[in-house]
Amino acid sequence: MADIRRLAEGWGLPVAAGLRCQDRFDNSHPLYVGELGTGQVPYLQQMVREADLLLVVGERLGEMTTLGYSLIEVPSPRQKLIHVFPDPAELGRVYLPDLAIAASVPSFAAL
Repeated sequence: MADIRRLAEGWGLPVAAGLRCQDRFDNSHPLYVGELGTGQVPYLQQMVREADLLLVVGERLGEMTTLGYSLIEVPSPRQKLIHVFPDPAELGRVYLPDLAIAASVPSFAAL
């Protein structure tokens, strides 16, 4: 996912991987901050809670990544939310994004 790496580097964005997606971003990269899955570390939870903006690309924001829907407020997150997902039916299903983008990860990251 070189395009995601370039996107993160260009904007200086910290990157967290979703459950079982740790291999999609180099875990030794300085912008990689961990996995939002079953073993979430407290500092990562704090980063999400204190963020002004969540750019969620290719992730459903399900029970595992959101600590049983408690990490991010439902249905309207406190943070600004940009949600990119290929299935438009998923966008806004649980969380109401400020900006919903129906696109695959590669096509979004290539912009």
